[in-house]
Amino acid sequence: MLTKTPLNLDFEYANSTPLLLKDYSHLHLWLVGCGGTGSYVAESLARLAYVFKQVGKNVNITFVDPDIVEGKNLGRQRFCQSELGLNKATTLALRYNLTWGLEISAIPDYFDPKLVKSYWNDLVIIIGCVDNSAARRSLGQTLENNRHAEIPRIWYLDAGNNFDSGQILLGSHNSLEELTTHLDKFKKIGIMGALPSPVLQCPNLIELRPEELGNTHLSCAELANLNAQSLTINQTIASIVTDYLFRLSLTKDLRKFATFLNLKSGSMRSEFISCSSLIKFSCT
Repeated sequence: MLTKTPLNLDFEYANSTPLLLKDYSHLHLWLVGCGGTGSYVAESLARLAYVFKQVGKNVNITFVDPDIVEGKNLGRQRFCQSELGLNKATTLALRYNLTWGLEISAIPDYFDPKLVKSYWNDLVIIIGCVDNSAARRSLGQTLENNRHAEIPRIWYLDAGNNFDSGQILLGSHNSLEELTTHLDKFKKIGIMGALPSPVLQCPNLIELRPEELGNTHLSCAELANLNAQSLTINQTIASIVTDYLFRLSLTKDLRKFATFLNLKSGSMRSEFISCSSLIKFSCT
């Protein structure tokens, strides 16, 4: 007979604090990248929007992706044969608008930071499911709108993965100086309202990958192996992204800002919102 081993208390979680967000009247969700992970996140965003709609909350959702559905996408991504040749963002928006009675917008083009605007009573969450450094740099630029703001209105949630491992990173500030100001407040009142951007957390996110180098000597087969992904990693990453969004926007009890997982070993760990976790990002 199997006996249950009690889980050990995670003291880092016990000493953490929920992320403080100012009340908002309008939520804007941007999904950038509708491929491997993004195609699964899209469905979760539609479900989340439906729940918001049921309780009378105002939510706008926009899917962004310039790519079309190709044969190689079938099986791993959330598309079927009848959608071959169609734009990914447009296809997913149409599907979930019909399913849930929503009004999701689609931009069948590359993401432009100028598209994202924030107003005093708005909260903007950008979910990046992209696989290249240029796209991540573009997403990170949106956080410049948070400069000199007492409470950030734009948040960037980045999801990335390799074959069977990946990470989810949430942040609001690219500036170490401004992050230090928020951290000083955190030390005084024990509440955190800002986080280091995904790029500050993992600077290698914006480093050029082998396939992005124009002078790469790797063969097509070698490049394909570099980009290979298991059949389960995208759904797993998408599930954790959904939990972040659920806790950030609905239950408002999010206590973590970074999660790393490896499916092969079955391991997962998170960085929690606490002074000890965030002090390494301070410039003091």
